Amino acid sequence: MCKSVIQQEVNKEEDDEDIGTLSRIHHSSELLCIMRSRILNPKVYQSTFILSCILSISKAEERPHALNTLYQSLKIKQDRTDTCPRERLVPKMSGITNGSYRKLYGTDSTVMRTSQNISVFMVGDVMLGRGIDNILSMSCDPKLYESYVKDANVYVTLAIRANGPLPPKDERKVDYVWGDAIDILASEQPDVKIINLETSVTTSATPWPYKGINYRMHPSNVGVITSANIDCCVLSNNHVIDWGYSGLDETLKVLRNSGLRTCGAGNDIDDARKPAIIDVPHKKGRILVFGIGDGSSGIPVAWKAKKSQSGVNYVDVGSEAELTKIREQVNGIKKPGDIAVMSVHWGGNWGYEIKKEHKQFAHNLIDTCNIDVIHGHSSHHPKAVEIYNGKLILYGAGDFINDYEGIGRSDYTMFRHDLSLMYFAKFDVNSGEVKELKMVPTQIKKLRVNRADEKDVQYLFEIMKKECGMFNLEVNREGDVLVLNVKSQ
Repeated sequence: MCKSVIQQEVNKEEDDEDIGTLSRIHHSSELLCIMRSRILNPKVYQSTFILSCILSISKAEERPHALNTLYQSLKIKQDRTDTCPRERLVPKMSGITNGSYRKLYGTDSTVMRTSQNISVFMVGDVMLGRGIDNILSMSCDPKLYESYVKDANVYVTLAIRANGPLPPKDERKVDYVWGDAIDILASEQPDVKIINLETSVTTSATPWPYKGINYRMHPSNVGVITSANIDCCVLSNNHVIDWGYSGLDETLKVLRNSGLRTCGAGNDIDDARKPAIIDVPHKKGRILVFGIGDGSSGIPVAWKAKKSQSGVNYVDVGSEAELTKIREQVNGIKKPGDIAVMSVHWGGNWGYEIKKEHKQFAHNLIDTCNIDVIHGHSSHHPKAVEIYNGKLILYGAGDFINDYEGIGRSDYTMFRHDLSLMYFAKFDVNSGEVKELKMVPTQIKKLRVNRADEKDVQYLFEIMKKECGMFNLEVNREGDVLVLNVKSQ
């Protein structure tokens, strides 16, 4: 389209409702140019004209981009003037009916700007084996091969001794262990839910030799995971092959047959490297979850998947060759509008120190591999959060569900394996930058997730304020929720 036609549109008076110009335009790029020019006109734009521009775009897949152009232009207009209040800019577009919105997006919505963000729920280790498995509807053989404990029911007994009896078995629903997390998830309504599933799901009776601690959950209990509507189970950890390769093969089969996406382990190296791909409702975009595990977390190198051997996606975080492979893989899959999450099992179970090589690896993933989010886990307690170049890094999400509560509670000067955080993050669908991070404190008690009490909320607040402060980030407390000030970096 020639510049003269665009200039004519810019010069139109406010009361000009002539939409005939649209019939002379054949390309969406030209429509967007006119639309943006009209919005940025010093005079208040005519919303009927703007809506007609969008509806005139013949290709439905291009309409979301048009809406984004509209939204960004509205923000520019608001920034340029103090004489045109926001309510004169947005309400005319907010008056679009759901019927019109369906023409634009193919779905109903009451707030168009929400399409700019994707919300993701992440937690660390979900350990549904051993003591947890033994309070569920169907349990594996409780025999253990640990140095001191030989029966999984001992962990149940210790938990009862610490916090009192559990509800009767016939009163424990399939989602019992999730406890208060179910209501919290219902309140937050994240688009995607990601966990590190740190157990095998198998009846295999052959433990990995000399490992000492072996987790497994009976396959009949897979409904515990689906009851929370989990979207992705990350398996690149040091417990997924606790019961041998046959145990891993059964784990993959059970999870996938139950409709659960997996990443980080597979039937061969190609399968283990595949990301879980999650389409986000309302055509916002996709979440790509890649799973990797480092030997520093205790993953045996023998578990590394090969061309003809199942296993985990084992990596060396200090290797430039690993970064090259990741970069090539991500760039071959990621599309505009995708948010790429690297879920990595790394480091020891205790301590707040962030290893230099882990920090550098996280930065390299963001700088050179097109990764938007680092979902770190392995530590049994929450660790620091960093925002690097606008991208979110969780260095250690902590244990979320475990059977440790009766083992012995550390005092408040040490580490707390019974406390955790539910991470709710919002990401800009276009840039991948984090726009919000809320952390909800929880505690394991009676082998289920509970909202943390006042004392423990304050404890976690002080910990996160200190640890995130190392990265020049502020953490604020809003009631029982911790909120990261993403603009404080």
